[in-house]
Amino acid sequence: MREIEERTYRELSITPLTLMETAGREVAICVAKLRPRVITVVCGRGNNGGDGVVCARALTAMGIATQVILIFDEAQNNALLTQQILWARTCGVKFVRSNDLAAEVARADVVVDAILGSGARQPLPAVIAEAVETINTYARTVVAVDVPSGVAEKPGLIVHANKTVCFAAMKSEMTQLPARAACGEIHVVDIGIPSSFYAETDGIAIDKHFAALHLNHQRTLPGIRNVHKGTFGHVVIWGGGAGKSGALCLSTISALRTGAGLVTAAAFQHQALAGLPADIMTTTAMDYEALKSSLTRATAVAFGPGLGTDENAARMLDQTLQILKTPAVIDADALNLLAKDPRPWKEKLGPGPRILTPHPLEFVRLFGDNVETVQNARIEQALQAARTSSTTVVLKGANTVIASSDESWGVCQSGNAELAKGGTGDVLCGIIGAFLARGLSPFVAASLGTYIQGEAGALAAMQIGEASVMASDVARLIPHVLRRFERRE
Repeated sequence: MREIEERTYRELSITPLTLMETAGREVAICVAKLRPRVITVVCGRGNNGGDGVVCARALTAMGIATQVILIFDEAQNNALLTQQILWARTCGVKFVRSNDLAAEVARADVVVDAILGSGARQPLPAVIAEAVETINTYARTVVAVDVPSGVAEKPGLIVHANKTVCFAAMKSEMTQLPARAACGEIHVVDIGIPSSFYAETDGIAIDKHFAALHLNHQRTLPGIRNVHKGTFGHVVIWGGGAGKSGALCLSTISALRTGAGLVTAAAFQHQALAGLPADIMTTTAMDYEALKSSLTRATAVAFGPGLGTDENAARMLDQTLQILKTPAVIDADALNLLAKDPRPWKEKLGPGPRILTPHPLEFVRLFGDNVETVQNARIEQALQAARTSSTTVVLKGANTVIASSDESWGVCQSGNAELAKGGTGDVLCGIIGAFLARGLSPFVAASLGTYIQGEAGALAAMQIGEASVMASDVARLIPHVLRRFERRE
């Protein structure tokens, strides 16, 4: 972050003060939406504290009762924070002593945590540790500035926030447990640092800018108006075993809604084809000659939604992967079948590009270790798995990590608890399959698919409430998310 900020100052002539002003005001906007009557901003002695003081000044200007508590003696503050304190006092911001921090935190409707930013080290100094414990014990609602104080490479004492206003892009430490759980709802806000500055150094933020770039690029290709159904690809989705017809239905509908020109459902049980829309072509996986014919015409294949894990499914999956040069998504039951196969990755995956989409438990079955270790180092684990298997790995969960064998990686900025429902993985499989069929690279298809699914889930939660969202709601709203990115000439 220091290197990125220094580059921003140097190349764009944006001053540290300007970045701090923008960051602090973004936090204030988020806090004001909670409609608090009394706010306490708890500040450390560095730039994170400066962001907090700017936030307090902006909230005071809005007419909201706001006070600032500095947990260090003012002589220890850095120059930028000192400047912000002088400015804030001139503007009427109230500063109170930290002698009775617990009482001040307890009486506030919202506490803003502006003690430590990214790059913290554990264990925390005593004065900071005491402040963190006080906030965790007495605060009703906490909004963290950039990251919850205490987030670090190694786990330790952390502020437990209800919301985190994260500047420019998520920080890698935030993807690891328990830090991810401590962040609460994450809002990534633009403070004027180009996303390319992050992509060149430390992965990418898979956000609305990423989505707009890749979706609009597809629409502006030469001759794009002279199109037919083959222009947007043909995806074959292979699954639908006994009692699991819903998974295949969700995946195929999601692929169509994402824009695949043709979608074929290949089902292990003929009954699984009965409820599919007329728009979807069908075949049975048991008719291997017909299946091979469909695979020959396909531009992408997705394996797994409701496939089952019996010997017949394992045999046919292996036969198909061995001859399939087409890009493929391997999901759900297909992942569990791969986990049982002791052969080296290259032998069991076959010749084509592959995307693996495991949740943490499936990831452990595939690559070993245990869930806690995986969750505490999600980026590193995903990258290692991608290298080991020579694939693109989608490590699902809060802030899904996408990693490629070429060392590309990113963290998805969309998706919340509404996606913790059966069937949402099948929706994601269909979305990624459609993007693969449309010619996107495995990394971009996986990243874009994950982001679109998360946004569709958020839209569903907004419409009907987080607890009531079903996977079919997410699939239904895919077109509404895609419309946001349409660029009409």
